[in-house]
Amino acid sequence: MIEKLESVYVAFWCVVMPITSFLIVPSIQGTVPAYILGFVSLVFVLIKFKTDGLNEKNQKYLYLLLSVGFAWLLLMVGSQLGNIIDGRRDFPGASLINDLDEKIVFRSALFTQSLYLGACVLIFLYFRLYFRSEWMKYVFWGAYLMAAYGVYEWVYYLIFKQPGDFIANRMYGEDHPGSWSQTMEVGGLSLLRIKSFYGEPSFYSSAIILYLMAAINANRFWLICLLIFNGLFSTSTTCYIGLGVCLLFHSILSPKGRALGICLLVLMIGAVVTISCLVPDTFNGMFTDKISGANESGEMRIQANYDTMQLLGGFSPMNWLFGIGFGYAYNQVDTAVLTNTGVIGVIIFWWAFLKPVVCLPREGIAGAYKTAIFGVFFLFNLTLSELFLPTTWMFLGLAYKALDEYRKPHEGEDRELSGELISAPEQ
Repeated sequence: MIEKLESVYVAFWCVVMPITSFLIVPSIQGTVPAYILGFVSLVFVLIKFKTDGLNEKNQKYLYLLLSVGFAWLLLMVGSQLGNIIDGRRDFPGASLINDLDEKIVFRSALFTQSLYLGACVLIFLYFRLYFRSEWMKYVFWGAYLMAAYGVYEWVYYLIFKQPGDFIANRMYGEDHPGSWSQTMEVGGLSLLRIKSFYGEPSFYSSAIILYLMAAINANRFWLICLLIFNGLFSTSTTCYIGLGVCLLFHSILSPKGRALGICLLVLMIGAVVTISCLVPDTFNGMFTDKISGANESGEMRIQANYDTMQLLGGFSPMNWLFGIGFGYAYNQVDTAVLTNTGVIGVIIFWWAFLKPVVCLPREGIAGAYKTAIFGVFFLFNLTLSELFLPTTWMFLGLAYKALDEYRKPHEGEDRELSGELISAPEQ
């Protein structure tokens, strides 16, 4: 009975995992379905503890949860002590979350962002330790829903010339939508930039990469087509560059799906070349002007980098070690991690996301996860500013699950070989 209930729960969780633009309680930020279900997962984990005791998986769950808690506590105490010792009065150059909060120590963002982290860690742990292979179909259900909704939005705008997003109810502040419908002029035709259930097209790019790599490995032809359509018509520079790099990485490393990866890469390059030839103004807006800072988006990125350099220039040794405070500043992910958690936080962040990239094999679903996590990590260091997307942490958990399964037989082989060497008679 419990197992059947858990399967239904996981199915629903996977389906709503990409939905970040809908809040269960509209007045409370962070009540997206995937986060809430992440906290609900504790109920099923406690049942496993009761029925199975401290078996290997349960011990690992407890150990990892406590390890994350200790790391968070260390960074929190170090950063707040640093702010007190340094006598900080402000954070010049920082793009602060909740800039109306005038506190230096224990700002409200420290606790709200920590709740997001907690939800994401619970997603990661559950999918790493308790996910079953037969549930993978539910992950693809979520991908189909996400991609189909993106196509629906695009077609709706094409016909009616107004956004058709009926899911989003999230707002940041008083006037900024949590899911921002943006348009682009292509040859005199106004088109919607696909963002599906995400805040904007650049955020959506990370989910497209994650699901696309898994779909290629599973030969899900129609899902691949839907995701490629979403990627192309997101008209996101982040998505185009990220997909190109990720498909190139996949084609070089993964023998399975190499031909398909190369075909998709050629399609992406062909699309960019076509845009540059047929609609050069659109191409300039997507690439040239953004990189040079000639348009608003590019100017904002350059200004953000300048402000960050100003902030880092005033860092004390304590700031460099522990940052200014978890969740204080909002920026490109790698920059935000350095600003908020210092060098120690960067080491933890890099280790967490690069371990599966380095250690996973190239074959099968493990190779797909290897490529997908590499793609998202690349976006973190490119332009992506959202670390706490549920899909990111779900796939990170699946990648570590694949790594755990890959290591088991190899560890057995190592032990067997070691035993043979120890017991081998002298010649």
